[in-house]
Amino acid sequence: MKKILVLLSAILCMDKLQSQPPVTFTSENIDFNIDSNFFTINGIYVFNNKTDKPQDVNVLFPFAVEVAKIESIRITNLNNLKSVYFNKLKQAISFSISVTPFDTTELNIYYRQPTDTINKYILTTTKSWGTALEKANYSLEAEKNVSVSSLSLKPDSVVVGDSKKTYFWSKTNFLPDKDFEVILVK
Repeated sequence: MKKILVLLSAILCMDKLQSQPPVTFTSENIDFNIDSNFFTINGIYVFNNKTDKPQDVNVLFPFAVEVAKIESIRITNLNNLKSVYFNKLKQAISFSISVTPFDTTELNIYYRQPTDTINKYILTTTKSWGTALEKANYSLEAEKNVSVSSLSLKPDSVVVGDSKKTYFWSKTNFLPDKDFEVILVK
């Protein structure tokens, strides 16, 4: 009976390993900045290939506003320091990346959109990868001329300076159920 349970456990573990996607989105480190003109997003996104074969992945990166309202979109593959070509859609961009066997690919994605009363960065699409982020670190730098009314995520710490206020978040095993929102005083 014990041998049957061990064999059954091994089969279930192998099935679970085989059902995982070959490339996972494992972490993100994002610096947000908000002033009276722009809400800026500058992030590093890490993708991990858990197989012994190179993997090509198509990524759909959503925005909270229409792409036509966003300026200065830039994607750089930090492994080779080359720009990543992307296609603009109505409210997203799409691009492809290659991840070498048992390795990671890191991307820097930068863009900015006009500041509004509600400034949003989409986090909830993390669920589409089928697994939680191992690590997620965020900072929001709010210039003094901007009054933050509320944040959708409670910060871990806040540092107040002469010309700005900076909020910090650090998450592990993070599978967000709401988007990141910075709501300003009208």
